[in-house]
This record gives sequence, C-alpha cells and structure tokens, in this order.
Amino acid sequence: MAYQIIRPANGEVIQTFPNITDADLEAAVKPMPRQQLIQTRQQLTYAAAAIAVEAAVAKSREIGAPECIAVVDASGNLLAFASLMDLFPKPSARMRPEAP
Repeated sequence: MAYQIIRPANGEVIQTFPNITDADLEAAVKPMPRQQLIQTRQQLTYAAAAIAVEAAVAKSREIGAPECIAVVDASGNLLAFASLMDLFPKPSARMRPEAP
C-alpha cells in the first residue's frame, strides 16, 4: 500500500511513499507528542496585529479623533500599541469655554 501526503485545501498530492509499510509509519509517528500535532485555537501573530493597528490609525485620522490603540492576544498579552495623541493639535486657551 502506498501512502500520500495530500494538501487539504485543494486535494493536491504533495508526496507519495510507495515503499513504506504500516510498521514503518507507526514507528515514525509514535515518537511525536500528540498535543503538538493539534492546534486547538487560532493565534494572532504580530503581523496581523500590525495590520489591525495600521487600519485603526487610518480610521482615527479619517475621523480626526486622537486615539490610543492596543491589540492583545487571547491571553491579554500586548502585541501592538499606537498612540496618536500627539498627532492632533492641542486645544488653545481660546478654544476652551470660559469659566463662569
């Protein structure tokens, strides 16, 4: 029996192993820890966090509002941060309402 590695997305055969036996396959797979083969949740990468920050910065500039933007992972660990507080003009004394 021949074994094949197949790409799940499109069914393409990546590699064929015509001479492997069941015993060879079991010996090759057995030493692998099971928890490393299965990913139970999706993980946000720094690259994805940077894209999210970039989009939020663009929206903040579009609406003209100073923002502090933080992107965290599922555990609450900070992946990316941007502060736009210095990009907008500070209100002058003339713009503030006068005290009664």
